Amino acid sequence: MRQERARYSRWAIIEAASELFERKGADATGLTEICEVAGLSRGALYFHFETKEELKAAVREHAAVSIDGYESALLHDPRPVPVAIRDFTVAMLSLLETDVVIRAGVYLGSESDGSGGAHAIQRRWTRLIQDKIASVRDAESVDPGAEAGQGLAWTFSSLIMGLFGLGRFDRFWWRETTVTELWATLWPEVRLFSVRHPAATG
Repeated sequence: MRQERARYSRWAIIEAASELFERKGADATGLTEICEVAGLSRGALYFHFETKEELKAAVREHAAVSIDGYESALLHDPRPVPVAIRDFTVAMLSLLETDVVIRAGVYLGSESDGSGGAHAIQRRWTRLIQDKIASVRDAESVDPGAEAGQGLAWTFSSLIMGLFGLGRFDRFWWRETTVTELWATLWPEVRLFSVRHPAATG
């Protein structure tokens, strides 16, 4: 029972912090505010997190772990690259819409290089898509050139991040129908493939 209460209080703190980080920004959010939103004492907060940096790290970790499985699913998806990336995009935007901790964690991102979360996640997804394209080339013994693959990866990641940013202000851009219609306009052949909603793989 005690462990269950501890897990509940830890998650309540993470969720409250995420709501405030998203609304106000991490720098403008105080620990007292987090406690008030979570309905817990400062003692309870300090039991789990000694500093706000530790709390921010926990939010980032939740987002990273949640996303990892979907990234792995993308790499192992045997369908054409545009189709696999479309469904990855649908899954990511659905997570963002329904999970405030993931939204906050993605935007906190890796701040160690001063670039901010959105830039960090775009670099991460550009590399992911480059790896996906490279794996398809290896399997099919096709090599149209590294520059072409890099350009395609930038195109996909920029498109995802554009939807990502627009959806913060208008959830229309995170809807599955919006993504599927946009993809079908750019890559008509994807209409032949229905959207899959696979469970993330670890």
